[in-house]
Amino acid sequence: MSQVGYVLDAAAMLRYGSSVELGQLLFGAVETDTVVALPLISLAEAYRRASEEQVALLDALCGQPAVGVLAPDADDALALGGIAATAGDLNRAHAVVEAMRQRAVLLTPDADALRLELPDGWPVVEL
Repeated sequence: MSQVGYVLDAAAMLRYGSSVELGQLLFGAVETDTVVALPLISLAEAYRRASEEQVALLDALCGQPAVGVLAPDADDALALGGIAATAGDLNRAHAVVEAMRQRAVLLTPDADALRLELPDGWPVVEL
């Protein structure tokens, strides 16, 4: 797998199709051979929240050449639970864990809340 450059949480995934910034990022990722990662728990949450139209868009997002889905490791349980306790849910927790593991930029519409879960200065882009 190429280098992961970006990690999306569920809310960011649900902006696919309506966010020009996300579309540009995906195009740039293909050009630079960079992976845009979808944490599995976050992806499942996005599908849970999605309307019929959004389900089709999520399917299309998953099929993009620069996109990869990342499953949690068994050793992540403690970190996922701890971060979920303060961040509010497992979707956000998995996005934070993968952003740190991959040393990647986190994309979310809720940047202020997730910055609290990351080391100072961690790159977070608000969509």
